[in-house]
Amino acid sequence: MKQRFSISRNTGGEQIVIKEYAELDKGVYSLLCEESYAVQAVKAALAKGPGHVITLLRTESFFPASYFTEKLTSSLNDYLQREGDDTLQIEADDAECIRTLSSKDVPVEESGSIDDLLDVEAEEIIEDDQPVGKLEAPIKIAEDETVEISNPL
Repeated sequence: MKQRFSISRNTGGEQIVIKEYAELDKGVYSLLCEESYAVQAVKAALAKGPGHVITLLRTESFFPASYFTEKLTSSLNDYLQREGDDTLQIEADDAECIRTLSSKDVPVEESGSIDDLLDVEAEEIIEDDQPVGKLEAPIKIAEDETVEISNPL
């Protein structure tokens, strides 16, 4: 799914407004969320590092994935460096995010074939020779009580 983030300042310039859109149909975007942040709070978070910016940005209604928050963090830094009331658009795609995650070095255990993974002897797994003890039922039914069930259909 494609997503679009819009970063702009409010009319007074004291707030940054971030809008998140999702592509519902080819070229048709729908607004998912809109959040406002104080410019001073964003600048302070940027000075402390990306982790603080991510913590600031995420709310109950706006919780972008780490891949998108990294893009937002770098874009916010650039956006605050320049003055003006222009709007910054950030395009992102989930497929791009997945490709980025899959390209990272992940240790994979290699095996000769799938048959090697399935070739397991039951005796190797069950090594306990002790018999199973008597299990007590959580509900005890008296032996002299019977229940008749009638099912009129």
